[in-house]
Amino acid sequence: MEANANGSKPDVPSAIPESYAVDFTEEDEKLFAELAKEAQIANLRLERLSNATLDPLYRKRNETLRARMPMLWPVAFFNHAELEHRLSLPDDMDALSYLRNVDIKRDDREPRAYQIDFEFEENPYFSNKTLTKNFKYTGSAKATPPEEVTPEHLEFSPDLHLEAEAFKIDWKDGKSLAKAHPPQVDPEGDFMEQGSFFNLFEEKEDPAGIFDTIVEQIYPDVMDYYLGKGEFSAHFEEEDMEDVTDDEEEDEEDDEEEIDLEAPPKKRRRAGK
Repeated sequence: MEANANGSKPDVPSAIPESYAVDFTEEDEKLFAELAKEAQIANLRLERLSNATLDPLYRKRNETLRARMPMLWPVAFFNHAELEHRLSLPDDMDALSYLRNVDIKRDDREPRAYQIDFEFEENPYFSNKTLTKNFKYTGSAKATPPEEVTPEHLEFSPDLHLEAEAFKIDWKDGKSLAKAHPPQVDPEGDFMEQGSFFNLFEEKEDPAGIFDTIVEQIYPDVMDYYLGKGEFSAHFEEEDMEDVTDDEEEDEEDDEEEIDLEAPPKKRRRAGK
């Protein structure tokens, strides 16, 4: 808090002035709820229209880049701060090096329910060409045009209306990463460590929301993460922190170099001395 001209700090009121009192009637509450619902409908409509417009373009992008950049998805995953942490096992890193495409299929009734497919080339770990994680919609909404938002869409809750499904990986002999790196749970059965990334396919639940992270952050901006420039890119964040540190150090140096008008001027050194 800045001091006054005389050097003292201004008085801070001990209580909120009466003129600041909140006057919120039942009618105001009803109006506020109506306005909030209108905003919710508008935001949901935009989200649905965005998915309907962009999903085909993303699919076209994936097919176009698949042959040109075979390591697009593995590199993008490892450049994301959260996934870099979750994919720290060397076995996971090697297995994911065979990943060639990621595709998302949304439920026509509720686009926030989705199936994500990981498409692999021949590899030494499993015989599946595609590993799938499905978050099945269990609500009562019907398929509608993207611009049409129904009460069922407004009532959607992931905890109530999504059911995660397990997927069986056909591991090759002696190559099961799920057995080599099982998930760790406490005595009460609560999740502690995921172990191998591939446990997230064979187990129903995704406690850390890794698939949501892939769908919401990496999938739309995979090229940015491939180049290490994504919003949540691990290396980009490190560079940002270095820049912030450098800026702070420069500011401190500038403060130290501020001229003291009351101090006597320093004598200039003559050339040659």
